[in-house]
Amino acid sequence: MVKGTVDGRRQAALALAWCGSRDELGALLQALDDEDWVVRQSAWVSLTNLTGMQMAFDAQVESSVRREQITHWQQWWQSIPADTIPTDIEALLNGTDLNGRLRAVRALGALGGKGASVLLIDCIAPYRDANFQKLSPMERDIVQCALRSLGRLRAPEALTILLGFLDTEAWARYAADALGDYGDRRAVRPLIRTYPRFSRNLQKRTRNPDRCPADDRFSGDNTQDRMHETPYAIAAALARLPLDDPTVRAALKEITPYILANLPTSWDSGVFYEIEAAQLITAYLLEKAGMRREVCDIAFAAAHKLEPKQDTVTNQEHSPEEIIARLAIRMYGDVPDIATWFPALCRQDDVPRLLTLLEHDNGWIVINVVKA
Repeated sequence: MVKGTVDGRRQAALALAWCGSRDELGALLQALDDEDWVVRQSAWVSLTNLTGMQMAFDAQVESSVRREQITHWQQWWQSIPADTIPTDIEALLNGTDLNGRLRAVRALGALGGKGASVLLIDCIAPYRDANFQKLSPMERDIVQCALRSLGRLRAPEALTILLGFLDTEAWARYAADALGDYGDRRAVRPLIRTYPRFSRNLQKRTRNPDRCPADDRFSGDNTQDRMHETPYAIAAALARLPLDDPTVRAALKEITPYILANLPTSWDSGVFYEIEAAQLITAYLLEKAGMRREVCDIAFAAAHKLEPKQDTVTNQEHSPEEIIARLAIRMYGDVPDIATWFPALCRQDDVPRLLTLLEHDNGWIVINVVKA
């Protein structure tokens, strides 16, 4: 960050606001005196985010005044012993001001310190079974940030807490994301078990999942080109965790129909194409389950026997492959489910088969084949 280009230093300083830790505070404090005022401002923004402190700093004021402000920041940080929680942070956490509490839980995740995870757990414990709809937006943000902080700190006592929040309707998405940060293979099986509970309905694509936070519910056609937050968060977490155990791969294979059912369709999609995160994650998980190639084969076969209905799954199927084969022929209006499977799952060796679909009578198939 010190030696890069001006734009590079700006970007690095801002990035640390999200992913920085105690180890990067020295570099950010140094950047407060950067020759570029935007770098200075970016460093201050990151420092306030990582420390929870809001000490004054003006990136454009004359250098003598700015030096005094920098010295104040430096003296504050130098007064904090290693592996301890700043007393200012504890005061914010225990205070009545919710904005201050939010700053504190965010700072605890970045700075850590002895007992940081215990403080975070005590802070959010009352919210696990609270009525999500009755909580203020600030309270929701506090819990979300605290869960992420627990994931970042990776303290042994945090795993059970995160798994407990995974088993709730409102907080599961944030707990899943935190478990991805936590990085422990013990989270893999609970995440796999949880996924179907928050998945789209296999029989009716337009139905919201049986378990779905109230603020993530869609209506009507709006369900087609989006992915609900919780299944996305669980899939993204799984993609960051170890999946090499054969029994884990077998368990992952069992939920592949649900993973495919949650892949957004081409409904209301634009002509310009850029690979989407959900597609990359889906392909990765199917590869780990040993199913990506087989799903491609199923999709190519189904392209010529589509059924203009969305209730093709009958509950009489006996394997993931049979369910996927039924999903593959499903359509909503004129939009086939398999359309977006092609750009998500196909690879270079599928090009010959993709070329044969360029004259398909379904326009959504053709558009997505071109994308693939």
